[in-house]
Amino acid sequence: MRDDEDKTRADQLSTEKELSEYQQRAERLAFENKMLRSVLDSMPDNISIKDLKGRYIFDNSGHARFLGATDSSEVVGETLFDFLPAKIADVGYKNVPAR
Repeated sequence: MRDDEDKTRADQLSTEKELSEYQQRAERLAFENKMLRSVLDSMPDNISIKDLKGRYIFDNSGHARFLGATDSSEVVGETLFDFLPAKIADVGYKNVPAR
């Protein structure tokens, strides 16, 4: 019976250690993501990433302002057609490398 209790306690400690390590990695990743976002938002260049359907999945603040948005969160999930007249957006859409 004592061996079972010792094994259960050892398993519990192992799980707690794994959770603590996971939490530390998650916190580190969140910190690095925040730092990267700060760098990209402070750049004067317009930086954006689109998915294969032309929807923005990343946008820095410079590009958001260029499109007339107040924040990059207004751009993510949208397409060029949501910000520019269709005639202009169509040219931009066609000039993107093959999808």
